[in-house]
Amino acid sequence: YIDRSPIYFEYILDYLRETSSEKNKLDNYKLKLESYDRKIFELYDEAEYFELEDLKNRIMQLFDYKFSDGILNRSMTFDLIRLSGFSLSNRYRLVYSIQDEPFSIQNFHSNTINKEQTLILIMAKETNNVFGGYR
Repeated sequence: YIDRSPIYFEYILDYLRETSSEKNKLDNYKLKLESYDRKIFELYDEAEYFELEDLKNRIMQLFDYKFSDGILNRSMTFDLIRLSGFSLSNRYRLVYSIQDEPFSIQNFHSNTINKEQTLILIMAKETNNVFGGYR
């Protein structure tokens, strides 16, 4: 007896059927996963419950392209989007980096002011800790 969400259990069963089939090898699952948007996190929890590591990895792969700044790895990006409520359909772009131009408060403000939905990430040089804010 398994008492889990019927919404995701159907998907889990489809996943198990596809993985046992030689013809598809899960190529179409990226599109299916992308259509889940915010529910992708609930599906991830189900994959974790059923110990489906390949499905968990495929879900995490959806987050590879979200940030191209090199500060966040896949797991950090996944957690950030999960916690923040950002849309999975959004792509994010780097608007300012001290690797590209010297840091000054004027450079920082000129590149970030008047930008809607700005996420500011800072990596501490000495510890590699990442912190930030959203406006």
